[in-house]
Amino acid sequence: MIDTQKPTTDKPGTKLVGCAVLGACLTGFIAMAGGVLAILQNQEFLGGGVLLIGSALSFGLLLNALRRD
Repeated sequence: MIDTQKPTTDKPGTKLVGCAVLGACLTGFIAMAGGVLAILQNQEFLGGGVLLIGSALSFGLLLNALRRD
């Protein structure tokens, strides 16, 4: 039986970066949905605003990390 393995050229830590990107996206979308729902359903503007700030911060930090050279 012949073992044919693909050569891996992944840098160390690329899976960790992928997990961080996925976590930031999930945090951003969940916070955005929670903020919009808090504002629309309960008229809870303070809590909704805090969640929307968290969402914007998550997406902003993610974009900053991805656009860095």
